[in-house]
Amino acid sequence: MSARGGDAPAASTAKHRRDCLPAVPRSPQVFTSWRQLKPGQVVFDRVKDMPCMVIQARGEFAVVVRPGGQPWEVPLRRLSPATEYHCRQLDALANHVAYQRRGEEHAR
Repeated sequence: MSARGGDAPAASTAKHRRDCLPAVPRSPQVFTSWRQLKPGQVVFDRVKDMPCMVIQARGEFAVVVRPGGQPWEVPLRRLSPATEYHCRQLDALANHVAYQRRGEEHAR
């Protein structure tokens, strides 16, 4: 048996695992005007590949934030409307950050 033949089952198993991962739903739409955004709206940053919440939108940019993180400025064309999946993901992160902060308060 050659070395190539011995690697084939491992490679096919790894490929099979990648194929089984659920696809993250993404919206093909992008924002073109700051008027399409409002504070508190959940959006998806397609470059950072994560959901976030709008703080402010003016001109070509929006300021967004994630729970427990620093706000950052992002061009509107990088943002798309969040799906229900993204909203659940952001809620879960907010719950996790709140849980961690409660743990820090008890440790003091």
